[in-house]
Amino acid sequence: MTKISTLALATVLATATLSAQAQITLDGVITAAEIGTGGAKYQSLGAFSTSHTPATGGPTGFGNAGLLRMYGANSATKFYIGIAGTIETASKNNFQLYLDLPNRSGVPVGTGLPSIAGTATAFGTFAGGGIGGTKLDLEADVAIAVNGQADVMAAIYTATTGVAKSLGGGAT
Repeated sequence: MTKISTLALATVLATATLSAQAQITLDGVITAAEIGTGGAKYQSLGAFSTSHTPATGGPTGFGNAGLLRMYGANSATKFYIGIAGTIETASKNNFQLYLDLPNRSGVPVGTGLPSIAGTATAFGTFAGGGIGGTKLDLEADVAIAVNGQADVMAAIYTATTGVAKSLGGGAT
């Protein structure tokens, strides 16, 4: 009887321990406690190491706005990407993430992205040009962008075409 009780207790404790493992948090903030090498932790994928503040007389770029660090985490079925940075509250700049998905054929490596007409998304044309023609060192199948007004945009690419739209959520 004692052996069965001990086995049952060990099973209950093991199940509780496995069930209590930390889950990856999606709340818009990656805290120091969520960064590390263990399970359900974000790991740094890279950092932007140069100053965002332009030197006197130097290029202004986005000034103090820009990418600071990129994080990644995974569960058994999902891959999570966290981007830390500063984005302007007007829709002047945006973060764009290009992905190469399995079993999809997009724009081949080193080939310019097709132009997307219109100004409704970050992937379209704008006064200074557009994203079309940009060459990536990965195959681009899809892209996601967010601007300072919390508008989320998506693009889908084939080898010769691109289609993009706003997914909404931004300022109206």
